[in-house]
Amino acid sequence: MITSDEIRQMIRIEFDGGKGPFTKKLYQSEALKDRAFYTPSPAELQADYIEARLRTSIDFKVPSNEVNLLSSNPKTIWDCDNMARELRHGLNKLHYQRYRDGLHNIGLEYAAFQITDKSMSTFGMSQIIIHDYVMVFCTIGIYFADYVKDKVWSIRDFKPTIISIGE
Repeated sequence: MITSDEIRQMIRIEFDGGKGPFTKKLYQSEALKDRAFYTPSPAELQADYIEARLRTSIDFKVPSNEVNLLSSNPKTIWDCDNMARELRHGLNKLHYQRYRDGLHNIGLEYAAFQITDKSMSTFGMSQIIIHDYVMVFCTIGIYFADYVKDKVWSIRDFKPTIISIGE
């Protein structure tokens, strides 16, 4: 379990350090309500990601290893924002299904938030890329999960430049 105050502190340390006094601070996001959240282990997050991807593949009638291709198909999810939302909701649905089935007694929402990342394109001209995916607070640090990139990774492996945090 992790509280919104603990999440805010982790965000302040990891992402808001070095920002000037007039710069928007991520830890002040309205998405972080004053409540507690469920924190999976990194291994559980990885397993839940695979299960959520499988359920999404069934919903959209595509092979599980092709869920990332939904982002380029206008008849389905078609953008990273909706892909991130689908993943976040999928993780919560799995967690609450297990709660309802009596597999655990943790009736808290998954500590997963949709984030927007800003980076520079590595292809051709320098171009800013805005991309949404999910940030998850685990028992051991901060992790990220992305249907479009089809992976889960630790902040130690790659720290994004987050420009906003949503629900």
